Amino acid sequence: SIWFPTPVRRVGKTENIKIRIVNRSNEYLDDVPMSLFMNDEKRAIGSFAVDANATVDTALSFIHETAGLKGIKVEIDDYPINYDDAYYLGYHVHERLSVLSINSPENNKKNFPASVYSVDSTYAFTSSNLGSLDYATIKKNDLVLLNEIKSIPGGLARELKSFVETGGSLWVIPAPDIDRTQYNAFLSQLNAGAYLEKVEQDVKVSSINAESPLYRDVFESVPRNLDLPTAK
Repeated sequence: SIWFPTPVRRVGKTENIKIRIVNRSNEYLDDVPMSLFMNDEKRAIGSFAVDANATVDTALSFIHETAGLKGIKVEIDDYPINYDDAYYLGYHVHERLSVLSINSPENNKKNFPASVYSVDSTYAFTSSNLGSLDYATIKKNDLVLLNEIKSIPGGLARELKSFVETGGSLWVIPAPDIDRTQYNAFLSQLNAGAYLEKVEQDVKVSSINAESPLYRDVFESVPRNLDLPTAK
């Protein structure tokens, strides 16, 4: 098996493609050659070892130099077995990622996502008030944010459902006073759980998961005795 640990491929970013090899023989295998090809051009090489009747995970690193559709092949050399040695994967590499933030009229000026996405040239960020949103523009984006809107109109719900079903990503940031019935009816169509009744209490942040893709390239280091905040 081969897979990427993160969902989006971008130009100029180092990729670490994960590779899982299963050894169903009774022999220990050592220093088995492995190669990665992109459009028949060798882009990375490596090797692996795996115990008898065991599984091992490894990785190969490379950089996407151009955008567009890509086809790669990861191939092993386990002589004398010279068939079924390649695994193929096709995907799309983005030049820039298109992000749309849909804001409520009350929170149109409180657009926190803009402070993240508008300062990074790898994103094409657009912000729109719910009342003036052209639903036809939704499908042109890679990520859509529902930024603290209280309710989801039926037309918007249908467009977002279609957007998600065709591969788009949706990020929901709920308003404090959402219409839970309407939200949950929409989320149920996406198998995305539900919001329960709001509970107000102080919560101490216990730790930061610096390994999360959300924080990639954010921290140079995390102090051991970090004074973490309390959320109200």
